[in-house]
Amino acid sequence: MRIIKKYSNRRMYDTKDSKPITIQDIGNLVVKGEDIQVIDYETGEDITTIVLIQVILEQQRDIDGLAPAPMLLKELIRRGRKSVQDLVENSLFNAIQSISLTEEKAA
Repeated sequence: MRIIKKYSNRRMYDTKDSKPITIQDIGNLVVKGEDIQVIDYETGEDITTIVLIQVILEQQRDIDGLAPAPMLLKELIRRGRKSVQDLVENSLFNAIQSISLTEEKAA
């Protein structure tokens, strides 16, 4: 597992390669299949989920159709934590399974 430390100045450091790393670099690592963990340097807290959300938002910035993302995020905030958990467990999980099955059939 590749450990990335995030500092208070928002910079991140890849401990495996001993060099600074960007959000885009993290996205590229994930695409390549690398398992990453992002740790807040000051608190030691695992902030991997937050950074991965930032990766997704950065990727979407370059794609037309970003408009639905803020609406979705606002709606999730309004509905609360249980709604987010339900969305992830049901909708996204089912979508990922469906994509995987489609890719397996095509291979």
